[in-house]
Amino acid sequence: MLEAITSRLPLNRVSDSVWAVSVLRQRGLLGPVRPDKAVRMAHRYLQLGITPALGSALRAIECPDETAISDELGELTFSETHARSNALARGLADLGVGDGDGVAIMCRNHRYFVEATMASAKLGAVCLYLNTAFAAPQLAEVMKRE
Repeated sequence: MLEAITSRLPLNRVSDSVWAVSVLRQRGLLGPVRPDKAVRMAHRYLQLGITPALGSALRAIECPDETAISDELGELTFSETHARSNALARGLADLGVGDGDGVAIMCRNHRYFVEATMASAKLGAVCLYLNTAFAAPQLAEVMKRE
């Protein structure tokens, strides 16, 4: 399976693919899966590359009903976070955000931080994480500089 995918990729993507699979396996995010799921997972890798969205997208295929996020608002499954980040990515794309564009993210440590990061990654956008404790002059400086 991996051989069929990597035969169509440039050499650097092949080594990246092998590295990504080994890391995901070591972290317990990728194990033996049914062939139909393996094909869907390979497709996600080709779509997303090695991004923050990849691990969650793979988990949404492998174990969609497992808890992905637990915060003060409750729990979300991998399937739910994947769907919610897809919806956010579509909204950002409608606003003109695309590959290589910058997206500033300012939110506390909860589901919205994760979903915004995943949505941006799905579009190939570059995230700029802003500290919620920034004073207005600091925020203006970082936004101008970055």
